Amino acid sequence: MMKVHTAELVAGSETPAGDGISCALRCVLRLSDRTQRAAVLKRGPMDEVAAEVFASLLRAWSLPVPDAYLVTDGAVLSFGSADVGYPNLKQALRLNGSIGIRHHY
Repeated sequence: MMKVHTAELVAGSETPAGDGISCALRCVLRLSDRTQRAAVLKRGPMDEVAAEVFASLLRAWSLPVPDAYLVTDGAVLSFGSADVGYPNLKQALRLNGSIGIRHHY
């Protein structure tokens, strides 16, 4: 069963991820059991957060989608995914910054 977890951003842990068009940040999240997890954080309007949550449900189809988190940072709700390193799903599918466009070698 696919589950979107909740987590809290560890203040000051954000650094630019340097990939994509969403200004994603690498960060540390504090999970509900108080453990910490390296993650990729995406901030944006609620419709963008909802789209990220929806995309995370692809894991139910056995696609390599990392654990998903609704992240609180004060009064702001953001989306986070476990930082699984390389390759991420976009890199595994050989997508560049625009969804649906592939690099051909």
